[in-house]
Amino acid sequence: MGRQTKKQRFQLDSRAGSPFELRLTLNPDTDAEPHELQAVLELLAEDNEQWIRRMVNLGTEPPCCASCGGIRYREPSRGEHQRGLVQHDGAHEMFRKGHGNCGTIVAYDVAAARVLEDKDVWPLIVPGPWGVGSWHAVIGSPHGNTDPTLKMEQG
Repeated sequence: MGRQTKKQRFQLDSRAGSPFELRLTLNPDTDAEPHELQAVLELLAEDNEQWIRRMVNLGTEPPCCASCGGIRYREPSRGEHQRGLVQHDGAHEMFRKGHGNCGTIVAYDVAAARVLEDKDVWPLIVPGPWGVGSWHAVIGSPHGNTDPTLKMEQG
């Protein structure tokens, strides 16, 4: 796969599991800026908010966070990086798979905190531990940042 232009950095999959779910694919080799990544995760968090509200309206209690829902943290594989694609799933797909990467998990946890706890939180991109140009998603708030993946089971 060749380098993609700025217009090709993010791919929306409209075939996702429900009318309230997005599946976003990010090409990390396009040198995306942190604010662009945050915008993608914010869009996914807003979509997850709709999914959570739908679950509540149907009488189903959604998990307060990905970890409480049994989700395991899974970093993108070497193959995903080599192909140049990192997929961020909506809540429905994350729970179906049973795992998510940092962006998927943060987007769900932000949505759950907003809808279920009325918290002022947002997805935040910080430098990743894998060197220059690597990024990691955490939850930002007026009280500081939280990394929900630190205490999660790997898988």
